[in-house]
Amino acid sequence: MGVKSLVIDAKEVAKQVSRYAADAESISVDCIHKAKSLAEYRQTYSSSLFADTVLGGLATANLRPGFSAARSIVKRIPLLVAVGQGSIAKDELRRFLELALWNVYFSDHPIEWLSFLKQADGGFSRDQGKPISYAAHRELNWYLSYCQELMAEEPSGVAKAALDEIGSVKSTLNTGVHAAHLVKGRSAAHRAPYDEVSVKELASFNNLQGQVLGCSCIVLAAWNTKKFNRFTAVQRACFDKLIKPVLRRRIRQGPFGLA
Repeated sequence: MGVKSLVIDAKEVAKQVSRYAADAESISVDCIHKAKSLAEYRQTYSSSLFADTVLGGLATANLRPGFSAARSIVKRIPLLVAVGQGSIAKDELRRFLELALWNVYFSDHPIEWLSFLKQADGGFSRDQGKPISYAAHRELNWYLSYCQELMAEEPSGVAKAALDEIGSVKSTLNTGVHAAHLVKGRSAAHRAPYDEVSVKELASFNNLQGQVLGCSCIVLAAWNTKKFNRFTAVQRACFDKLIKPVLRRRIRQGPFGLA
């Protein structure tokens, strides 16, 4: 047997890619067809639409890093869910959380933001002797703790409640990032390259999505009350749709947000 016979022929690879793409297209079409008929999927889409509208109303030129990446995520989530990539959509929710908290912290800390940009490809700083870079390259809990301290005196208590819920849902999302769940229980037997699109799975995802988007928007609104108070009727209606009725009532009773 010569070496050449061990090398896969380029034409054969092209044929395999074509077959794989055709299979992927068929799976995606089937998933989308199923998803679009479900009320639960319409909720997934609506929540993303509401969050994008709210972020648009809260955006300012001085935000760091700004809402562009976060808005891209909320627009991507319904697509991922529709084509059977719900587990990846959960990872995107985790990224959305981090982006939301970054906007609060780094907009308050422009020097740390410049340090972050110098090493924006990731990694944590362990050197506490360099407090700027140390603060600019931390794990999610660091920025969550900052927001919790910042919002401790927020008069309605709504932002604090939202941050407490973020702490809880963050743990759920962190668990999904690790590979252990792929080799346990039903997931271990499900070897197809897509996630089930069903009422049960979508309802579970919607619960996570609602917590992440709703709580994040509450924190961002409490941090920038001036923009929140200038919401249009549509923006305010979308905000109200994202959050729990009990929190909605507390916000309307006022006062709400940082002075």
